[in-house]
Amino acid sequence: MTTDRYTLQRLAELEAKVDHVYRHLTGQTPGSSASIPPMARAGTGVSEAVREAARSGNLVEAIRLQRAETGQSLAEARDALAGTA
Repeated sequence: MTTDRYTLQRLAELEAKVDHVYRHLTGQTPGSSASIPPMARAGTGVSEAVREAARSGNLVEAIRLQRAETGQSLAEARDALAGTA
């Protein structure tokens, strides 16, 4: 697969913009490259906050948190929480 010069230039510009936004949001100083943590894959695991909400009987809040953290659909989040309460 070959990539043309325009695409490579545009990709570099977008990476610089993402780096700028991330530094702004995290307070990192200009000149240092932003260390962006890897995104969690949708559907992977259940965080401790979600587990705690489920354990305390607040299943609606647990599902809301799971969806916000992972981008899962309602059904996927509900299925991920099965057995965590």
